[in-house]
Amino acid sequence: MSGPGAAQASQNLPAQRVWTSIVLMSARPEEHGGSHDVIHLGGETAVVVPLDEYRTLAALRDRASADEIEEAEIDAAIAEHEAWKAAGRPGGTISHEAAIAELLGGGQ
Repeated sequence: MSGPGAAQASQNLPAQRVWTSIVLMSARPEEHGGSHDVIHLGGETAVVVPLDEYRTLAALRDRASADEIEEAEIDAAIAEHEAWKAAGRPGGTISHEAAIAELLGGGQ
């Protein structure tokens, strides 16, 4: 590009580009019979859904009452905890009394 616009165009370009790297990511079909892929990225897990389905879910959330959203969040937390226990992770298999004793008594 030449002429007076060339200098102006080059001044508008960023001096450096910023790049982001993905250190570890895996994708596989959801384990519990779902029709979506699950990805694991940086210690987080996410579900890959088509954009139209995401927009539908966002619209439903926008229309839901505060109580409905709270109930859905509680249901989601319970489902996450059940999945955590099913995977054999700690915290879901000890009694309430044992957990309280550990928390309040320091395991003594």
